[in-house]
Amino acid sequence: QPMRCSPCTPEKLSLCPPVPPACPETARQPGCGCCQTCALGPGQPCGVYTARCRRGLSCHVPPGEPRPLSALIQGQGTCLPASEAGGTRAAEPSDSMEPEDMPLESTELTQDQLLSYQLMFPMGQDKSIPWNAITAYENMKAKRVSELKKWKEQVGC
Repeated sequence: QPMRCSPCTPEKLSLCPPVPPACPETARQPGCGCCQTCALGPGQPCGVYTARCRRGLSCHVPPGEPRPLSALIQGQGTCLPASEAGGTRAAEPSDSMEPEDMPLESTELTQDQLLSYQLMFPMGQDKSIPWNAITAYENMKAKRVSELKKWKEQVGC
């Protein structure tokens, strides 16, 4: 059963701070946030609990990072052009359709998976408990495998 965010009521929206006029692109706050914020620009730090990167950019984890999910949880990614290779990245929403031959153990996370993680672990919750992160990642991976199996059964692969 997927978790759902509560609706953004007019009351909640009225409490939102204004977006700076110099902001080149707005984005909704991470998780279940209702307010608009500035999307992150090139070179800015990013991760699970930050605003998303601007269009054409994606959140890259440094090359060779031994714990990419942990790095994203800690906001240790960097917004870089989506075409740049060399590290694990959190994919843009348009990348969420996975090719059939993509290995299931890939370390690339889609925006949908990051949102799922944010819903499981709200911003105020202690993020330093490693088994919570591991369990969340394993649950997301199991769900992905299950969805892929269902899809293959439906199309008769």
